[in-house]
Amino acid sequence: MSRSVRILAIAALFGTAACGGGDETAYRMADYAATARFLTTPGQLIPGDADTFEHMGHGWAPGSDWSYAWFVGTEATLGFDAAGDDDVVLSMETRAFDWDGAPVQRMRVRLNGKRVTEIALPTRWGTHDITLPGDLVAVGYNHLTLRFEYARTPAETRGLEGTRELAARVRRLAIGPPVLRAPTMAVLEAGDAGTPSFDLALPTSSTYEVLLDVPEGARLTGTLTGTRADDTRATIEVVTAPRAPDAESNTEIWRETGEEDQVLDLDLSPWAGQLVGLRARARGAATPTASGTVNWRDLQVLAAPRAIPPSARPFAELQAPPLSKRLDNPDIYLIILDAARADAFSPYGTDRPTPAVAALADEGTVYANAYSGAPWTGQGMPSLLTGRDPEAHGVDRWGRQLPDDIPLLQEVVGTLGYHTVLWTQHTMYQGNATLRRGFDRYVKLPIDIPELPDPEVLFLDDYPTFALIHYLPPHGPYAPPAPYRGTYSDWSDDQYPANGQFLHQFPQQRDPAEMSPDHLRYVRDRYDDNVLWADSLVEGVVDLLKEHGRYDDALIIVASDHGEGFMEHGFFQHTRFLYEEVLRVPLIMKWPATTRDYAPVVTTNVSTTQLPATITDLLGIDAPIARFQGRTLSPATFGGEIDYPPLFYSSRGRARRDAAPAPMAAMRFGDMKIHHYEMENNTELYDLAADPGEHDELSEQMPSLAAYLLQQMRLRQSLSAKLRSIAGTTDGLMEMDEEMRRELRALGYIQ
Repeated sequence: MSRSVRILAIAALFGTAACGGGDETAYRMADYAATARFLTTPGQLIPGDADTFEHMGHGWAPGSDWSYAWFVGTEATLGFDAAGDDDVVLSMETRAFDWDGAPVQRMRVRLNGKRVTEIALPTRWGTHDITLPGDLVAVGYNHLTLRFEYARTPAETRGLEGTRELAARVRRLAIGPPVLRAPTMAVLEAGDAGTPSFDLALPTSSTYEVLLDVPEGARLTGTLTGTRADDTRATIEVVTAPRAPDAESNTEIWRETGEEDQVLDLDLSPWAGQLVGLRARARGAATPTASGTVNWRDLQVLAAPRAIPPSARPFAELQAPPLSKRLDNPDIYLIILDAARADAFSPYGTDRPTPAVAALADEGTVYANAYSGAPWTGQGMPSLLTGRDPEAHGVDRWGRQLPDDIPLLQEVVGTLGYHTVLWTQHTMYQGNATLRRGFDRYVKLPIDIPELPDPEVLFLDDYPTFALIHYLPPHGPYAPPAPYRGTYSDWSDDQYPANGQFLHQFPQQRDPAEMSPDHLRYVRDRYDDNVLWADSLVEGVVDLLKEHGRYDDALIIVASDHGEGFMEHGFFQHTRFLYEEVLRVPLIMKWPATTRDYAPVVTTNVSTTQLPATITDLLGIDAPIARFQGRTLSPATFGGEIDYPPLFYSSRGRARRDAAPAPMAAMRFGDMKIHHYEMENNTELYDLAADPGEHDELSEQMPSLAAYLLQQMRLRQSLSAKLRSIAGTTDGLMEMDEEMRRELRALGYIQ
């Protein structure tokens, strides 16, 4: 792809279209090509009951060379997806199971609970083409029932072995006309650099459906272009009960007139504030010799910017933050306490004091609802340092290198002449060399010795310092030295296992119900011992800065890369899920002494992925590389207007008990949070206002909302993947040496 074409593609994907009256795009239909429902009528049926049809395979298609299979029992339940409204044909080659004196076998066909026809099956192979009328065909899944007059066993009818009750043999089953190839949808980008546009090409007999949270004053605009086959017509429908299990209400709001270029400007205000489905349909009958395509140009929903709900915005583009320059190049110390969950620190309400962190909070801002972008270091820290979602930076496992063209926070800060230092216990930076880009000095500590930074490394006389100080505590093993060990856990004589290997493997190898309340309490108390040790490390850094006169005017940030689980959802530690306990982290900023007018507490939901944009904003860095997905925290902190994106989380993840590892993603829209496990195709929905612990799953009760939020999350993922794809090259995976393996094994990440 040439540079000019690539720039055009970026503009088309991430630009904001404007229309008359100051309206902007709330939903651009072509953006959803990877996430929306695209339905055609395929030549395949799906067994509706795997137990009943275990001898019939998993589906049938035109041209199958199977000898035959049996219909077992007097009822066969099948299903198929369809675009809807057009007649389709059930084509089958079958013969009745018969014996001497057998009655006539009759087959009754019902579609979505409605009677279609009844036919008598021959005792020799015969072909039947049964028309399923379009007024009974639903958009999406259709339930097809075949009921037989009788089903008998070979033992009772022919004196043969066999106890299955057989109704008929079948050697061909297909749905729809015999098309030569499956129709597909196309999304084409066109136009010049000033006027990017989309073509959405829908084949005959297909439906493209996007779910909308309709803004006030919304309008659907676009142009129908090109020529179509005589029997192909385009329509637009609004569905007011999308994904509801037993209800659907369709309203056709536009039908083409047959002209070549037709401009739409349709009022959607009757559905303002509702969750609806918007369907673009290409009606007609596709055959091997005649097919049509409906071409849409720039089909989009427009509304006034303030009317567009936050859930409608994908927020996946890169932006340069505003440059407030509230801070005059202070020293910046970013202290990462690994695996620190927010509720373990006294500014977040625990009655177990963490005095050093609390003292910093007293001189700054506590972000009460701060979250990491991932539940483990290998993705959480790249997101924090790049200001990008995991899908947008591409680091997804130990050793995965960052693409060359993605800047890091230390590189951006370095453009102002900062002396940049990485002082860390974590082996990740050793295995991921690209995360060290932009650091002038790099010091790797032993994983069991969290030493204070060396002043000769940390400070230069004529330059401000930016330091990332990454300590492992509170991360396991929960074995701090005296005087911290036993602070909360001395009630036990170590009779309960609390080592990393036991905790990491516990959900896979043991039934969580086996753990006693005392054992669970002991593990958490050991963790809180470790938290106290981590707090003492913060105290040591603060004392060092004070000793060298670098404290008062410094910006000190205390944060974490992820949280830690204690059996809230059946596991210890982290990496496995995207529940609150492994994502909610402390985030505290101690401001330079001259800073004024900051909020002592910010309750807005924020992400550590917003730190690069925040620091860039505060320092006033005007550099081409300073572009991020995360938005600056300055509005929430200093009283400006807040328009933050929904929080997004992602992980390669681990598994539920007795299940394989699986990638996963989650997104929080206000108080609603959607989880999706891709390999299991499983979605979970929670209302965090009513259920902060995420135990009352709502997706079956609220299927339309779950489907809409999942669509929006997948849109953000697809746009982030586009950012990753244009970010340049990567060195791939770095091989782990034996030292790295030993340290990761000690931390419980590998076995």
